[in-house]
Amino acid sequence: MQRLWLKITGSYLILSITFVLVLWFFISSIIQNTYTDMTKDHLIENAQLISEVITLGGLDEDRETLDEWTSHFNEEITLRYTIIARDGTVIADSESDIESMDNHLNRPEIDAVLVKNQELGESVRLSDTRDMSMMYVAIPVEADGELIGAVRTSVSTQSIDNAISAIWTTLSAILFHFTRFRYIGGAVKLQYYEAD
Repeated sequence: MQRLWLKITGSYLILSITFVLVLWFFISSIIQNTYTDMTKDHLIENAQLISEVITLGGLDEDRETLDEWTSHFNEEITLRYTIIARDGTVIADSESDIESMDNHLNRPEIDAVLVKNQELGESVRLSDTRDMSMMYVAIPVEADGELIGAVRTSVSTQSIDNAISAIWTTLSAILFHFTRFRYIGGAVKLQYYEAD
């Protein structure tokens, strides 16, 4: 009787752990994809807003004012904004000195917008200036129907990684407690059967 009970308990425990692990990976994947999509949408909305302000305010014709205006974003907003001319030259950035920045025409998100004429460019890659993984979104800037450059917004992927890490920690704690209580419950039942 004891062996049968041990086999049943062991099988149930293995099945339960497998189910929790599958659920764990499934939920993590959903949350990561959802959070990533929300972050991308946020970057797109901000890029569109900046593009409108540039064209409506005539800032595309005054690069010095544009760079000064963009540099103030870094004080209030966690997103990074970069404005790139049609030839790939960085004309404004909210974090870095534009004089020290390379031509951005070869960046995947900028290439998509300025070279391939797509409505949206996006990439997740290591930043050359910040030395960290970033999510980039770029959209075209047009004046009088003509493509004059691109606005790129970016954010560190660390926030996504932190959210996923918190999920893994929580699920690990749940799995640990679930396994522990199942083990204790099995041990108590085993002692009960042994007493009989």
